[in-house]
Amino acid sequence: MLNKLKGNSLFIFLVISIGTYLVFFSNTLNPDLTMYSGKDSTRYHYPTMYYLYEKLNEGEFPFWTERIFSGYPIYAQVEWGYLNPINIGATYLFGPIVSNKLLHLSFYIAGSLGMFLLLKRKGSSLLGIFAANLIYFFSFLILFHQQHFGITKTLYLLPLLIYFTDSAVRKKQLKHVVFAILTVTAAVYLGSFQAVLIILVAQLLYLLAQKTNLKFLLKYYLLLIFFCTSAALPLIIPAMELFKQSNRSELSYIEGSFNTFDIANFAFPFTYGSENDYFGELMFKDHFKHETYVYFGITALILALVGYANTDSKTKRFTNLTVISALLLVFIRYIPVLNTYIPPPISLFRYWGRFAVVIPFVSALLVADTLSKKEFKFSFKLEVLKIPSLILLASTALWLYNAEIKSIAYVFKENFRFDYYFYVWFLIAFLTVVLIKSKIKFKIEMLTLLLAFDLIFFGSIVVRNDFIEVSNLVEDRDTIENQRKHTSDASYDANKGLYYKDWGYFGYTPLAPDDYIKYLKSLGVTSEKVASTEIDLSHMENIIIPSSTYQAEVTEQQEGKITAIIKAPLNTTVRTYIRNYKDWKVLDNGVPVVYDRNQVFIDLPIRKGVHTIEFTYIPTTFYNAMAISIGLLLGGTIYLYLNKNARSL
Repeated sequence: MLNKLKGNSLFIFLVISIGTYLVFFSNTLNPDLTMYSGKDSTRYHYPTMYYLYEKLNEGEFPFWTERIFSGYPIYAQVEWGYLNPINIGATYLFGPIVSNKLLHLSFYIAGSLGMFLLLKRKGSSLLGIFAANLIYFFSFLILFHQQHFGITKTLYLLPLLIYFTDSAVRKKQLKHVVFAILTVTAAVYLGSFQAVLIILVAQLLYLLAQKTNLKFLLKYYLLLIFFCTSAALPLIIPAMELFKQSNRSELSYIEGSFNTFDIANFAFPFTYGSENDYFGELMFKDHFKHETYVYFGITALILALVGYANTDSKTKRFTNLTVISALLLVFIRYIPVLNTYIPPPISLFRYWGRFAVVIPFVSALLVADTLSKKEFKFSFKLEVLKIPSLILLASTALWLYNAEIKSIAYVFKENFRFDYYFYVWFLIAFLTVVLIKSKIKFKIEMLTLLLAFDLIFFGSIVVRNDFIEVSNLVEDRDTIENQRKHTSDASYDANKGLYYKDWGYFGYTPLAPDDYIKYLKSLGVTSEKVASTEIDLSHMENIIIPSSTYQAEVTEQQEGKITAIIKAPLNTTVRTYIRNYKDWKVLDNGVPVVYDRNQVFIDLPIRKGVHTIEFTYIPTTFYNAMAISIGLLLGGTIYLYLNKNARSL
């Protein structure tokens, strides 16, 4: 009977959860609309997904492409998911538009399931679980990042990871560690390493809050780190090699961390304007408002504060650790030591304000606990004020510390408006307090409805009209395919060069090849992202640079494979526009040769005579990493199987 009840409650929850999802993302069911939104979707993600789909349907896997940056190891840019088996399968079967919808919904359901299982174990009611689901998954920080597919899908997995972590702590069984390993590995293959770090930090804080035995903790993380790292080596090693040649290191990791007055965004939905444009306006010179909008409902915030005073000690410790850690990380620009040195690769991450997403998560747990009680009273105990007092004191100190910040009067004068949204927000906050203090019969239900209205009303503004029509994407793609890219009036930009079946000189990625970008700038090109330029690049159409010292005939020219016949009357050097990268293999009349690796492009010394030169891109790095990964996983599994003590938690 109990199992049947659990099954029914899970079914009811999933129906409500998916229904809520469709309120925000109704375009999932609309074949004329995409899940793509914002500039990064159309310029950065969709072209790469279309290219993957194109190549897979041609029976090829794209390790290398000449359609951006005159050559690029596209598989090594992890954010595009070229090595993610789930993404590969979905893209191949359903195409770049439908697959994105399916994966977005699937990861949401997985995360919602984790939230249900976690809170059901803690004794939360169905209403409490529903409220928690709303608070976390539809908090502004997640809603504003829909165009960053890896980020949103990874953050969706946090409740599931915490559930498996909690199971491991409670039951001390290896299988729960395995489930956690699979969850983290899936997150890693989504390609957003920063988002992976966020959920791992939350997991560690959760374990610390449980006062987990040190021996268990060490064994748990030894297993997690070993197996996750081993499984991710085919992803990590090529990405590291690509990073070494990129210009990413020029960026400051404190860029995009919160400024003092961004703290208001926890309590109010549109402190700096209510426009639903994804990028909005640039705030405080170095970050956009979508990176600081972390609103998760004024009703949820008030209920979380009430819940904090009445929750159990473990949840209270988790809340304390989470809030303190989040404040340190989101305000990292002001924190001594942290703002001057963080070891790589963590120092490569920008927009540390994203760590604030853990606050809606822990608030969701508090609210679920509060709404699951038959009765609760609003408490004005000092304990209730601990967290807001901490935030207020911290933000005040940071304001005093930062002499460059705009005055609070100026900020609010120029940005804050007592408009329609403010009055709706004020009414919601007022009704929340009134309901909490009341003794009416259906107080819990009404608070849940008010919370739902709060997030749906303001959250729908964030995603309203933010998604692109399929016809616009297709029209844009078809138009670009028919253009000649070398003309000065070409209009495509960023990664839209992937629509061409030809060489492309421009591209858009955080891991852009540094030497190549410097080469373009030496020619006078001001931006590697935009194809429209007055600079004539037509000379790069000849993959083998013409010379009086040799004759060249290109007999094969495709991505990752170029063959040329070279006739040299004397010893010389053949110069090319093939982008130099370590995994290129060169054969001269069938014999492997060493070429000059100090140039942007491959230069090949040859002796007098006739030569058949074969340039082939072979991703040796990936194959070696895959072999090592399989070996480590097999070895680790066999060791655990044979060693009973190693399996014991």
